This record gives sequence, structure tokens and C-alpha cells, in this order.
Amino acid sequence: MHAETNKPASPVFDRRALLKARAIPKRYKIEPSMGNSMPDILLPYLFDAAEIRIRDPYLRHPYQIRNVHEILLQLIQHADAARLPRVVIETCASDEADYRSKQEATFEQLQQSWGQFGIVIDWSIADYFHDRSIVTDTGWVIDLGRGLDVYENFSWSSPFDPRITLPHLRRTKEITINVSQER
Repeated sequence: MHAETNKPASPVFDRRALLKARAIPKRYKIEPSMGNSMPDILLPYLFDAAEIRIRDPYLRHPYQIRNVHEILLQLIQHADAARLPRVVIETCASDEADYRSKQEATFEQLQQSWGQFGIVIDWSIADYFHDRSIVTDTGWVIDLGRGLDVYENFSWSSPFDPRITLPHLRRTKEITINVSQER
């Protein structure tokens, strides 16, 4: 309850305060397992940013780009609707010409889909870089050991397979994530 108004605290404020409390410099060492969700891990560091820069040279296939989409799904549920972030994505071109056109088409779909909800996505394809990271204008630097391609491939035979929408039900690959804050 707020002392001056005797009204309960806003659930949105409480949720944001809890996220902020979870945003601490940390090293995540994830072994191959189920129960880990990249959106859940990253959300405390991203939810209040006005700009998020994602650098991952291996966002080439639709399932890899979908991992960005899943992070945005979590983010839009917790971000301030009046201050949605701009997302800047830099990746490298697929080695195969056929995949290059699919890669570009998938990024354009991602950009158009989220643009209608207020999240601006700018993406570019660089010649080459190696390090994978997410950097926010709030000072968080997230070094992604293996990038955003963290889930083992799985086959689904039904559109109702819960792994499609619930990342923590997928098996992760081994990954180390280092989170620090620049001041």
C-alpha cells in the first residue's frame, strides 16, 4: 500500500521493480539442459532500455532470428509502453546465396511485424565479426558466448507443441553469458 493514498502498489511498477532488482552483474554458465530461457535471463537487463544493440554473426536461419523475436515478446510485456526500445541488429551474411535471401526476408518480416507495435528494428549485414553481444543505452553489456543460437534443434509435428512458444521447455546448448555494467 502507498502510505499517502492507501492504494495498493501498481502491479506494473512491482514487476518492473522486481526486474530491476534482478539486474546485477553476473556470469551465467548453462550446461545442456531444459529449464533455461534466454528471454527470461536477458529481460532484467533490457526492459528499461531505449536502445538495444545486438551483435551476433550467426543470425542466419529463421529459427535463429526467431530467438530475437522471443526476446521481444518478453520485452513488450514489461517495457514502458510510452518508451519502447529501438533495436539495432548486426549480423553476418549466410555463406550460402539461397540462405542469404531467406535471411534478409526474415529480418524484413521481423522488422515489419514489430514496427506496427512501436518497436523499431534496424538491421544490417556486415562482412565479418566474431564477438557476440547485447549492449544497452542503460550501460548493460551482455557477452553471449555462443550468441543467441542457444537451443538444440527439435522436431515438432504439431502446431500445439509447447516448445514452440515456451523456450524453457527446449533443451539448451552449453553457453556462458557474462553480464557487466559500464558506468
